[in-house]
Amino acid sequence: MTYIFLIIAAIIAFLIIRNIYELYNFNITAYDVPSTKINKNHKYIFLTDLHERSYGNENELLYQAIITQSPEAILIGGDMYISLSKNEVPSQNTLNKISRTTDFIIRLSKKYPVYYAYGNHEVKSFGNPYFKNAMNMLKEAGVVFLDDSSIDLDEGITLHGLSIDRKLYLKFKNAVMPDDYIQNKIGQPNNDKYNILLAHSPLFFDNYVNSSYELCLCGHYHGEFLISPQFIPFPKHHAGMFKNKNTCMIVSRGIGSHTVNIRIFNKPEVVIINLKSE
Repeated sequence: MTYIFLIIAAIIAFLIIRNIYELYNFNITAYDVPSTKINKNHKYIFLTDLHERSYGNENELLYQAIITQSPEAILIGGDMYISLSKNEVPSQNTLNKISRTTDFIIRLSKKYPVYYAYGNHEVKSFGNPYFKNAMNMLKEAGVVFLDDSSIDLDEGITLHGLSIDRKLYLKFKNAVMPDDYIQNKIGQPNNDKYNILLAHSPLFFDNYVNSSYELCLCGHYHGEFLISPQFIPFPKHHAGMFKNKNTCMIVSRGIGSHTVNIRIFNKPEVVIINLKSE
């Protein structure tokens, strides 16, 4: 019996150490995405779900990892912050984290174009003045927010940002996105161009496919293969690359975590998108 307890204790100790290690380290994950619609190669960094975490002082380790890749632009898929309710007054510690995250994004924007689509934490925070102040600082620094809007990245590439309504982020069950939801918000993509969609939740992959986007960049689940932020066991598209018809969806494990800070064999990641001309 003593040996059993020792084995159990060793396993628990290993999992605790592994979790601490993964919370403070991250991977660089690259995906090659070929297309005949583009006439030259492109390289982007995709960041999502930072949740105000810092790697090194003022996120220096994360910043250096990004600039080493020399991307053309930074694409942000939401949840860089932790949500604030409308009338919530953040603690000084939270204000420091908000400031640190804002400064980090501004620092990136001084070196690269930064395009930002909202996640559920931003959508929930819209009415909070402290959050609004952070967003205004990013806008003044030149960060481009894609709030149900689009922008051309290159002559043949259009980037779209979808702000998914709070009512579609449900706990304990999956929401259903209406068939015309994306078209009503953003419009129909130009099929003569290569269309990239920043949409925080991968739950609605079928909608993205039916809307004819070539590439969808998502996050939200933090790569969790046991329990997702929506408390739905074993989410189907929790991390990785998925293809259906002419649509490719890349789901990041996220670069941070919040509330329940558990990551085991599920390191945070910075995602590199290599668009390859065919």
